[in-house]
Amino acid sequence: MIRESDLKIVEGWTKEHAEYCSEIWSVDFDLENYDSEVQTFYIRDLQIPGREELQFRHLFELEGKIQKKFGQRYRVGIIYEQITPT
Repeated sequence: MIRESDLKIVEGWTKEHAEYCSEIWSVDFDLENYDSEVQTFYIRDLQIPGREELQFRHLFELEGKIQKKFGQRYRVGIIYEQITPT
């Protein structure tokens, strides 16, 4: 189970990885939230015009770091747009 302190660690890793990826691949993202039901950290593609779209290939290292610390069942997911509930 992910505690608040663990979430802060992942937030820091995500910010570091976002800076790294921004320079190499021209992508911009941030941690959106964690869903404990599906054990997934959701990453928001910030969709800045003129920048590359976020893809899973950009997040392999981050997901590996998360899995190494918390276990293989933890994943990352990408959010591209906000869907309003109907």
